[in-house]
Amino acid sequence: MADGGVAVLEVHIPSVGPEAEGPDRTLEKGHMVFRVEIFYNGRRHTIQRRYSEFHALHKRGVLYLNQEIPKELLEFLKLRHFPSDTKASSLDSLGEFLPGNSSCQLHHRPVLNFNKDPYVDPPSSANNLGIVTPKRPVLSVSARKIKDNAADWHNLIKKWETLNDAGFTVANKIVNTRIGALTKDPKMELEGSHEISSSDQTLPEFNKELDSLCKELHGALESMVKIQLKMEKLTSTTKGICDLETYHHRVGKCPVPLFHTWPTTYFYEVSLKLSEMYKKELRLKRTVVEALAHTRERDPMMTYLSIWLHQPYLDESSKAHLESMLYETGHRP
Repeated sequence: MADGGVAVLEVHIPSVGPEAEGPDRTLEKGHMVFRVEIFYNGRRHTIQRRYSEFHALHKRGVLYLNQEIPKELLEFLKLRHFPSDTKASSLDSLGEFLPGNSSCQLHHRPVLNFNKDPYVDPPSSANNLGIVTPKRPVLSVSARKIKDNAADWHNLIKKWETLNDAGFTVANKIVNTRIGALTKDPKMELEGSHEISSSDQTLPEFNKELDSLCKELHGALESMVKIQLKMEKLTSTTKGICDLETYHHRVGKCPVPLFHTWPTTYFYEVSLKLSEMYKKELRLKRTVVEALAHTRERDPMMTYLSIWLHQPYLDESSKAHLESMLYETGHRP
């Protein structure tokens, strides 16, 4: 047999039983012998090895390759531990693994196929045993939730920016409409923001257009309110995850980062900072919307328009916090 140019060595142990050395040797004085079948390059070789020899070789290989074997694995493979003391090689200790008769058949398939004999030429890596290291570790429930929250933060901020651009377009139309009216009637700017001029009463189309634009801007603001509420919910969820992780590691356990370097509490701190930034910015935008609907002076209108566009409460640190969280959770390569 050949697999990619490498010969495959298969070892089977089909039977085990006692073998007396002479006519004077009884079953108790005999040696327990394993029949070993080796398949190599399509040919079968059969040899017999005493239990003591096989057991010593087996223990040496197991200790070299595995250090320790989990009990769950042995139970899954329906195997049993042989005793590790010096009495394990005796016939009496082996009797518990055999039925009442003097020999038995071991019906099983090989657990592992080796490209090389591990006892003659120990493998240099676990890949020879067919073990594949996963490319990505399996995330815990808390880690998956944190990663989902980071993606939600990214999506919510993208939606916020889209609404901010759309709102600026509408606000710019409102300002241009009012400035155009001021150009036609300069007295409107002198009458103040709380009085209705004669021009307003004589321009019903102007009032209708302005009212439609103000409603559209208010709609964008309400959508931003919903986004900010979702941000607060994400922050609350992250705090719950942090509390859960703290509870699990409350006694004598050192908390392990869920991803790379960030402790779990830092995700909550970043979420809280972002949530507070957008909460303050939302309050400011609400003021801008109310002011644009009533202001009739050119300079204040231009100031409000600039405030809406530049979002002073959302500084560069907000982008740094978001990108850092995306890198930590694996959303950024």
